[in-house]
Amino acid sequence: MHFGTPWPQGNFTRMTETMEILPGFHPILLKGPWDVDLDVMEIPLAIETPEGIVLVVSCSPPIIEKLLPLGLRLLKSQFIW
Repeated sequence: MHFGTPWPQGNFTRMTETMEILPGFHPILLKGPWDVDLDVMEIPLAIETPEGIVLVVSCSPPIIEKLLPLGLRLLKSQFIW
């Protein structure tokens, strides 16, 4: 049995750490239990703007207080929106 892909010319890279994927765009990899029984990978997206960092998160309210200081530290910024 052969499985294809909807993006045959796609150039995908497995992310194992926080990195800059485009200028000013940083997915932040976070692994932890986050108040559930399983280790879960959260991947918020930090976007650099002239006014500070915009942090885009999924439905992860239990960990937002952990994401903010980490985003500030990783991207050496003073503001997160």
